[in-house]
This record gives sequence, C-alpha cells and structure tokens, in this order.
Amino acid sequence: MLSLLALVAAASLTSCLGEDKVEEKGTATYGGASCLNHVTDLQTGEAFVSNTPPSYKFDFNFTEATADIEMSNIQLAQNFSALSFILPTMKAEADYYYTKMQGTDLVPTNAASQYVVSKFLARYSNRVWNGNFYPVYQIAYTINNRYSVSVIPTQLLLFGTTTAYRVPGKDEETTETPRYSYRGGEKNYYTLQLVTNSIEDATATGATHTLAMRIGNAQFAETMTQTDIVVDKLPVSITADGFVSKTEEGTTVTVKNYAGTEVTTAKIADMRIRASVSMATLVEFDIVCDGFQGLTGTYHVTANIDNFIIDENTDK
Repeated sequence: MLSLLALVAAASLTSCLGEDKVEEKGTATYGGASCLNHVTDLQTGEAFVSNTPPSYKFDFNFTEATADIEMSNIQLAQNFSALSFILPTMKAEADYYYTKMQGTDLVPTNAASQYVVSKFLARYSNRVWNGNFYPVYQIAYTINNRYSVSVIPTQLLLFGTTTAYRVPGKDEETTETPRYSYRGGEKNYYTLQLVTNSIEDATATGATHTLAMRIGNAQFAETMTQTDIVVDKLPVSITADGFVSKTEEGTTVTVKNYAGTEVTTAKIADMRIRASVSMATLVEFDIVCDGFQGLTGTYHVTANIDNFIIDENTDK
C-alpha cells in the first residue's frame, strides 16, 4: 500500500476507451520560482546556477503513451542568451511511481542544427498529499555533449523514518543508548526550502541562497510530545544533484515554531543535510534539549527521507 498517493500519469497510459479512440491528454508545467538550472560545462569543468528562471512544459498523450516537451529560458553559460527548445515526441513509460521520458541525440524541432540534446531524462509524478497535488519532477540533460543541465527544485516535501538516541553526558556511561525510530506517516514530514538572498546579502556573503527546514510532528524519543519545528538561514550549496548544507563546528542553530517564535528550550548543532533529486535525502543533527517537549540532554537525530511514503508491503 502506498500511504502517500502517487497519481502518476503512467497509470493512465493504457487506454480503456475501446474503439472510439478518443485521446486522453494532460499538461504539466514546471518552472519559475519552483526550480533552478544547475549547469556544468563539461569541457572546462566550470559550473553555475542560472539566474534565468527555466520553464518546462510536458504535453502528455496518455492514449498513445507519448509526451511532447518544450523547454524555455535555458541559459547554458553565464554570458549566453536564454534559449528555447521543442523536443521531438518521446515515449512516456511507467517507472516506479513516475512517468519516465528519455532520449539520446534529440534534434529540437525549433532550433538550428548546431543544437543537439545529446542526453535527456525526465521523470514526473503527480503526487497527492493531504488532498492537494505536490508533483515531483526529476529532469537532467546534456546539450551538444558539453553543457550538462540538472533541474533543482527550490522546495522538497519529503517523508521517511526518523531515528534518534540520547547521547550520554560526560558523567554518564558511554555505552550507546537504545535508538528510537519514528515513522510518522503523513504527519511526520520534512520540507526543505531554498530561500533567495537579497542582493545586499548575496553581495556581502557571496551566497545566493540560504536553506530553511520544517519538520512536521517531530518526535525524537518515545516520551517526547510531538511538535512542529523550523530552522532557517542555514548555509547551503547547490550541486548537480540537489544541495548540501553543513553548519560550522561549535555553532548552534536557533529552533523556532511554525509561527516563527524562538524555542528557548532547544538548540540544534552539527546540522548536516544532503538533499538529492535522484535518491534519498539525508538529514542529521544534534538537538540539545532543556525540558524541550519533555526531553533533557542531547539527542542525535538521523532521517532518511524520500518523495513518497512507502510501507513494507508497497510494490516498487
């Protein structure tokens, strides 16, 4: 059973319309503030995050199991103008909870012959959570065997298992304490949000973004009262497969509630996040509690989280 419904377009790719041959179609769009293009020049090794918001449009023909894809505002180098490409029709295949489209040496139908999409892979899932649509896109491609582009979402909504244990204090036994694992289903979730810095902050720090993380119904011990917490203004680096964040050793991060009010009974230290588009995301940190939701002491927390809520009986 899939607790989080993944309403994938692939589920409709086999038509049940009989002989009337009425085509079932649908459109999905992705871009603007929802994603960033990370571009690597394979010849020079240089990489950058485009300031031009990309746009991707998928026109699905569920009856024919095909997709027509249009890409616009694609910047391949910082001094290049943005380009638009209309790709040849591709097959749309079921892949896990996704619809997958891929191709090699694709010549855009609207571009001059000097542009070839030498590799293309896109996966799309029309995910539903709490009655609302939260689609998932995974897009990567290479142009002219030189410019490798990966599309990085500015927000990730993730689910999985949180594991924690209490770290013994200096005067306590150093043997490892029992681990507590929490699979909170749709109530326990992680939201990772890339926040664009102001021009002043970007100029002063050299960083274009910071990272904010929300944990819904956090629980790190059986005796802890579940609560929602926020940490923000985390340092972040955008990579070709997502983004990474790590706080400096010896520093702590302020914990807030969803209203933005500081929680005075908890601090977070040694925060490490490796967010990935193509595989599971890892979140790891220490939370120092002073009566926080019934906890005292330091708890080491690890979360392996992904796009879907999967129970042990789910067919992948």
